Amino acid sequence: MGYTQYCYRAGLVMLLLFLVNAPVWAQREYHNWYFGDSTGLSFVNASPAPSVLTNGKWKFVQGAASISDAAGNFLFASDAYTVWDRNWRPMPGRNISQVLRFSGFNRRQVMALPQPGSSSRYYVFASQREFYSNEYPVGGGNTRLFLPYVVVDMSARGGLGGIVARDSLELPLWVLHAQAPIYGLSSNWAAVRHTNGRDLWLVGVSDEGQYMSWLLSAAGLAAVPIVSYQPRWIGSGGILKASPDGRRLAFLSHVRAQRPTSVRYTEGHLELADFNTATGEVNNAQVLPTRFMGRNWYSNNSGGGGILSALKGLEFSPDCSRLYVDSAGTYPLQYNLLAGSAQAVDASRTQVQVPRGPGYGSYVTDMKLAPDGKIYLVYGNSFVGCISKPNALGNAAQLQFGTPNLQPRSAGSGTLPLSPNDLNLPPVVVTGAGSVTAGRSCAGEPIQFSSSLSPFVTASAYAWDFGEPSSGPLNTAAGQAPAHSYAAGGQYTVTLRVTATDGRQFTASQVVQVDARPQVSFTADTVLCHGQESVLSPGSQPAGSTYRWHDGSTAPTFTAAETGDYKVTVTSPAGCSTSGQVHLRVQDCPDLPNIITPNGDQQNDAFYAKGLLAYEWRCRIFNRWGKLVFESHSYKNNWGANQPNGVYYYELIHNRTGQRLKGNLEVLQ
Repeated sequence: MGYTQYCYRAGLVMLLLFLVNAPVWAQREYHNWYFGDSTGLSFVNASPAPSVLTNGKWKFVQGAASISDAAGNFLFASDAYTVWDRNWRPMPGRNISQVLRFSGFNRRQVMALPQPGSSSRYYVFASQREFYSNEYPVGGGNTRLFLPYVVVDMSARGGLGGIVARDSLELPLWVLHAQAPIYGLSSNWAAVRHTNGRDLWLVGVSDEGQYMSWLLSAAGLAAVPIVSYQPRWIGSGGILKASPDGRRLAFLSHVRAQRPTSVRYTEGHLELADFNTATGEVNNAQVLPTRFMGRNWYSNNSGGGGILSALKGLEFSPDCSRLYVDSAGTYPLQYNLLAGSAQAVDASRTQVQVPRGPGYGSYVTDMKLAPDGKIYLVYGNSFVGCISKPNALGNAAQLQFGTPNLQPRSAGSGTLPLSPNDLNLPPVVVTGAGSVTAGRSCAGEPIQFSSSLSPFVTASAYAWDFGEPSSGPLNTAAGQAPAHSYAAGGQYTVTLRVTATDGRQFTASQVVQVDARPQVSFTADTVLCHGQESVLSPGSQPAGSTYRWHDGSTAPTFTAAETGDYKVTVTSPAGCSTSGQVHLRVQDCPDLPNIITPNGDQQNDAFYAKGLLAYEWRCRIFNRWGKLVFESHSYKNNWGANQPNGVYYYELIHNRTGQRLKGNLEVLQ
């Protein structure tokens, strides 16, 4: 199987599994890079370029580890000796190490990794052994080798963190050869995401070319590594990098080779190998034919042997199709990993150049893939280079210089911080107002979704399923940021499938919590008789609901007695609101008496036009002989006092409509 197919198929399986577990990942733990002479770069708000960090307080002579929290707030840094908190003070607890081997080849001596399943614990590993005999045994041959590490817990000291454990990794005795210097790893540490999308493989290479992988999980660090390959050479340091999809390793090593004259000399090997993210095994390791001589290659005084130096940069492109290697000069080399065989990949080597570089005498000291999908190069001074389109071939990759610039500080002799192959960046994230982490939403409200892609993914199509089949065609959508309204409250699973330009597909899901809106239902009559009142209620609501009526009142009910529109807004305890309105009409509902008793007891003392607005009526009263005894053009419900007993006749005439009401009325005192 060619590398093109391999990267596609294997990477697809792994990244799909990553997406299933994406919510457990942090996102900005590797967005702040402190390194070199108290300088750094921040990618927290890297638009259009990363910002230069000037608040560093420590010079990292060799490697550096730099960790932030999920929001991109700096937590701690380490130089493989001491762990410095965010205030640049040593964390309490025993340091990682006291004296390490200073290596001109393996300067990346420290890596910090978050412990899977924990939001506060981090492991900080050194890739070189200590040189104090009272710390760990020193020697060759059958001497055991230990590589120190510490565990940092950021919940200590009110969030400043502290070292809570110190231990070491023991290299299996059988991987150590009598001819190999017992210094530590020949490479820096590399970290590769496990197939389960949660755990991490800690990978290193011994001085004899054996790959070793330790699993870091929620249960802790495995005591015994997975070892791949028998001893193959005697090395003197190198650079190890993992591809963003985790399926490929590149190792730029400094190896003691042997000429036909039996004289040993040092040369640079570039090796490509396959990594199994499920088992931690390394297979199909192939050294490319072309060797590197480096910048300062020289022989020893007797004319034999030799030293290779200044091969200091190695990095994959985001889509794992290109590999960039230090050319021992200003401009990096690019390999096309899709070319086919090892020989074809080797033949694809080309130098990426620009008309104007960082200046004479500037040489790459490190290169690293950043969260913005670009590869940054440092040169030991204030210059920073950037390969802005690293997936492209040749000069189309666009090597640029000048932004940012580290002045007045510089990268010095230090290297850029190490990080896992995926930089803890999930390929696809579903976000929206209705997500569990971003808050809740209400039924009927449009939820604006958006997808945030890792710079390692370029999308050609988006397919959304909002998890509400009852919405019919509206249940699906395309585009990066669609909106959807849910008809009813409940939990819905939103699924996004992203198709990348290279054909890979990634699926991510997000649970959306939608709260039901209050049900407003008026049960009162909509028609009243004059003189009546109606208590309006929007219906039974959950405890904690709030109300706001048209006049600003906030009681659960409203007493109405006039014609008009009455409106209320009910807000549930979850914050969802529903408004309702009812129209009341007050009409004449005559309920006129046929007897009154005007005896001064305040009970039925007058002819009361019940059910009518009396002042809208003209009232005439006649005695039994037809004589008019009372008339009012705007009746006030006031006739009857001091009237003699007898039978009377009334006539009510509506002043506007002319409606007439007639009847008998008896006065009885």
